[in-house]
Amino acid sequence: MSLAYTKPIVLLTDNFTLSAAETFAATLQDIRRAIVYGMPTDGGGGNVVGFSSTTGPFSEGSTRVTQSIEVRSHPVTAPGLPSAPYIENVGVQPDVAASYQTTANLLTGGQPVVNGFVTLVSGLAP
Repeated sequence: MSLAYTKPIVLLTDNFTLSAAETFAATLQDIRRAIVYGMPTDGGGGNVVGFSSTTGPFSEGSTRVTQSIEVRSHPVTAPGLPSAPYIENVGVQPDVAASYQTTANLLTGGQPVVNGFVTLVSGLAP
């Protein structure tokens, strides 16, 4: 008996999708297991570690460092950037582009983006 999820998957992304969410979206997109819908992700893919220190009663500091850069299984092309196999700076490009940052979406509560998503999902249903 297989416990694997076999139904279609649609992932919603935008420019606030980053870090582990980008890794998740890129992995499912690379193995053609999900359709990515929305806007390109932030491009901040990598393993980020934070450090904080207290150097005395009157000061403290913190910093964040990317320890690794995630490499995808194939080069990805993004508008205005050279082809690269990285998530860093390139992000995850959606399979179906839909920007919610339009006048029509602002005036209708995001209805065009929602309608596009519903149409996509409806087309995948058996």
